[in-house]
Amino acid sequence: METYIAVRSHGLKTKLLTKKDYIAIVKGERTLTEYEAYTSIEEKDSLLVKIEKVFKVFNERLALLRKLAGKYEDLVCAYPDILEVENLKFKLREISGRKVKPYLYPYSHHLSLDDIQSIVTEGDLWEKLSQTPYGKGVRKPEFITGVVDEKEAFLDSLYFNYARNVFLKAKRKYRNKLVELLDREALIVLIYWSTVFKNRTKELISKGILRGLVPVTIKFTEVKTEELIKAIRADLKEVESYLESEEISRLILRLKTLNQKYYLKLAREHPVELPYVIYFLHLALNEALNIERILVGATLRIPEEEILSSLII
Repeated sequence: METYIAVRSHGLKTKLLTKKDYIAIVKGERTLTEYEAYTSIEEKDSLLVKIEKVFKVFNERLALLRKLAGKYEDLVCAYPDILEVENLKFKLREISGRKVKPYLYPYSHHLSLDDIQSIVTEGDLWEKLSQTPYGKGVRKPEFITGVVDEKEAFLDSLYFNYARNVFLKAKRKYRNKLVELLDREALIVLIYWSTVFKNRTKELISKGILRGLVPVTIKFTEVKTEELIKAIRADLKEVESYLESEEISRLILRLKTLNQKYYLKLAREHPVELPYVIYFLHLALNEALNIERILVGATLRIPEEEILSSLII
């Protein structure tokens, strides 16, 4: 079964967009609807409808693998479940009165979109979360600052703790490699929050608010942004300009792009096993998010080069 879903993932990968495709779409040399997977998108569609159709493609690809996964279904779903947590973060921002996107990601696993849409208070959110694997058995901490950023960071922490526990059920021969994959993603998120909370980051970890973002397979000396960047084996000199100019979004984008190498390495080491399936899901989710950035960028009339620089390709 594991070999079969890996082979199917190889087949699905051939249908993904390439860097050349993204450039052609952004520059207007080709339209998204020219690609077989996205022919249902129409120019007259609203941005929301276009986003829904894009994620419908991702959900259909995932559904095929879930159907074939058998006992591996939880492992297959754990990676894309990040979208569900992003939706919960969206609701937190909405409840706090912050400006938010006009849509949720059309994805659900442990919580239906109706469940998330029904949340009107922060208490509702924590109650619903406690009924899912993300928050089950987890006591809501005493938040230090009480700001929404701290609560979003806690949701990130819960997600990575949940996904790490799922990945720990994988076969022993590649279990640690999958956990490291997740740890690298968690570390990038921790780097982001370290730029937000600065010298309070260590305290937030000790209080349990950021604990799930601390990797178990990667060691670091100090809870400082520069040290965390070194721990992920990124060249500090290559990204220090982003830190100096406080272009944190570009910093995180660069770290995510550099991290692509780990996914590729793992896929090459396990071409017909579960790690390849996770590699494919990573690429497929990146495709959906990249197209979202393109569609939003076009709607906002963002310059082509700026849109291209925001893509993970």
